[in-house]
Amino acid sequence: VVLAAYRDLAGLPAVADQPQRDGVRWRFGPKDLYSSLFYSLKRGFTLPAPDISTVGAAQTRTHAVFAWDDPKPAFAELANFVRKAWLRLIGGKRGR
Repeated sequence: VVLAAYRDLAGLPAVADQPQRDGVRWRFGPKDLYSSLFYSLKRGFTLPAPDISTVGAAQTRTHAVFAWDDPKPAFAELANFVRKAWLRLIGGKRGR
């Protein structure tokens, strides 16, 4: 989507649409870690089970912000995650 928008704004010819790949599972490391910690600490907290009847088996997995050839977005996301956690910790102590 971003590449298509860039090419459109730059006046470049459009690239051929690539077909959707079914069976891809996205992983988002920092938020997956946070969710795991949250649910392990809040054992009584539950959400309704998701409807996975149309999902099917995962054929491949990909990371939302990490790639070996460009790891900087992952480091930025991790730094942002730590910053938010720190501000929540400090904010919680200031409110007491």
